[in-house]
Amino acid sequence: MKSFIAGSMLVLSSQVMAGSECGRFISDADIIDCVTQESEGADASLDDAFRSLLGELESQGQDDPNALKAQELLVRAQNQWTAFRKTDCDARFAINQGGSVRLPAYQLCMSDHAQQREQQLKGFFD
Repeated sequence: MKSFIAGSMLVLSSQVMAGSECGRFISDADIIDCVTQESEGADASLDDAFRSLLGELESQGQDDPNALKAQELLVRAQNQWTAFRKTDCDARFAINQGGSVRLPAYQLCMSDHAQQREQQLKGFFD
């Protein structure tokens, strides 16, 4: 039974680390540090994309009042998206409660959402 649980945790850990540079680490502390840095980097990139888009809409708003309305709606959408991301990742955290993989799973969830949202914002005018 113990080997089944250990094997299940190993599979879950590898699934959590898929697509992450942090999979090369072995210790929980190293993995957590790496995943936290990845998540912070993804959030910083997302913030940059959001600010850039707001700036572009503000510039366009000088000639187009619809751009100012879009800017207002984008801020509202971003606030709602932030709440969605947290709730979605909280649900994933809850399912991993009690396991050593729970924090990396949460951080990777936050990072994945941030990367997806960044791409959405960058494609706003497409």
